[in-house]
Amino acid sequence: MSRLALSRLALGFVLGVGASALPAAGQTANCPDLGTRFVAARAEVNSWVGCTGATVRVNGITVTTSQSHPGLCPALVTYYPAYYEGGVAKRGFRLGGKRQLPITVFQRECVTSYLLFLELGSSCEARGRFQSGYVESWEEQACGTRTEVAVDES
Repeated sequence: MSRLALSRLALGFVLGVGASALPAAGQTANCPDLGTRFVAARAEVNSWVGCTGATVRVNGITVTTSQSHPGLCPALVTYYPAYYEGGVAKRGFRLGGKRQLPITVFQRECVTSYLLFLELGSSCEARGRFQSGYVESWEEQACGTRTEVAVDES
């Protein structure tokens, strides 16, 4: 092999190895490759009380008790909102800001209707609700995206 051919081969090898070590376009060397994944909203029934079967709607999610739990009312229903979970491996991304979304517990009770002393029936009715915590919803940003930071120079 001639000296010129050997030099070209060595140069091609060095350029090939060097190019593979460079980050992809739009990435920086400090890219953590972490992004988000969508988690759908859900409702969990935590407690049941005796009552006629009912269909209960909590923030658009239907909890039907007439087939799965006949004769019961979901006394406590915990609602978890849809959110974006952070820390998922995703090439070329990093986590941005986050916000807290409330977890809400809905209280229900069985209310029985009477006519004098005759029981007419019962129904599962809302009694109240309260906040029981938060889930964190993350934003993701492509690596190489500039983030503006306000600086107070006073």
